[in-house]
Amino acid sequence: MKKRNYIILSVVFLLFAVIALLFLKFVRETMEYRTGVGKADAIVVLTGGKGRVEEGLNLLRTEAAGVLIMSGVH
Repeated sequence: MKKRNYIILSVVFLLFAVIALLFLKFVRETMEYRTGVGKADAIVVLTGGKGRVEEGLNLLRTEAAGVLIMSGVH
């Protein structure tokens, strides 16, 4: 019975490790998207977060896109 518990625990740990590594890979790749910003059709800013509108306006000023769309409340 103990051997079976160790096998189950090992499998659960390996699954957790794989999921954690995949998540870290996703985060790293997501952070790299910003460095490759080119010309876009539009900039969409979802309001509600600090600095989002200013960043959208900065992108519009640098001509990253010709249109700025803001969506949200307030």
